[in-house]
Amino acid sequence: MNNKNILLPIVPFAPIVFYMIIKSNNATFEVFENYQKQTYRNRYFILAANGVIPLTIPVLGQAGKKIPVAQILIDNKLNWQEVHLRSIEAAYRSAAFYDHYINLFLPLFKNKYTKLIDFNIESLQIAQKIMGLKNEVELTTEFIDNPANTIDLRNNFKPSKENWNQFQFQNYFQVFSDKFTFQKNLSILDLIFNEGTAAKKYIE
Repeated sequence: MNNKNILLPIVPFAPIVFYMIIKSNNATFEVFENYQKQTYRNRYFILAANGVIPLTIPVLGQAGKKIPVAQILIDNKLNWQEVHLRSIEAAYRSAAFYDHYINLFLPLFKNKYTKLIDFNIESLQIAQKIMGLKNEVELTTEFIDNPANTIDLRNNFKPSKENWNQFQFQNYFQVFSDKFTFQKNLSILDLIFNEGTAAKKYIE
C-alpha cells in the first residue's frame, strides 16, 4: 500500500498502523462524516502496569443526533486531561525516551480544547514532527460516500474490528515487557516513548 490516495478518520494519538499508512500515501482526513461511537475517534490505547488500557476523551452527548466529526464538542466538565496525563506518566516515565519527548505533548493536556477535532489534529501534527514525517494534514471539504480512486479506511479504525494482517509489527522493547508479551499496534505514544528516534525507522 504505497502512493495511494487514502481516506482516514482523524483520531487522537493514533495506533502505529495509522502512521505506517500515511508515511507513504496521500492521506486525507475525514471531518464531515457523522461521529461514530466505540471507535478510535476519541480514544487511544497504552500499555500500563495492569495491561493495555483505553484512554477516552469524553464528548458531549449527541442524544441520537447525527453530528459531523468537526462539530463534536469535548466534555471539559470531566477532568480527563489530568487523568490521561497521570496515566501516561505512570505507564511511560521509565521509558527510554519519555523525558526527551513528554514536554512536546504537555500542551495537549494543559490547553483547553472545545472541539475534539482540534485536539486530534494537534496530536497528529506533534507525532509527525517527532518522527520527521512531512505529510500535510489534508482535511476533506465535503462528505463523499464512495470516493473514486481512493482507498476508504474510514470504518477500519474500530477496536472491535481490526484486521491489519498485511502489516508486520516487529517487536520492540516495551515498558512492562517483563510482565506482558509484546503488544502490537498501540498508540503512537508507546512507540515514541520506547523507541525515540528509531520510531520513524520502525514505521518504515
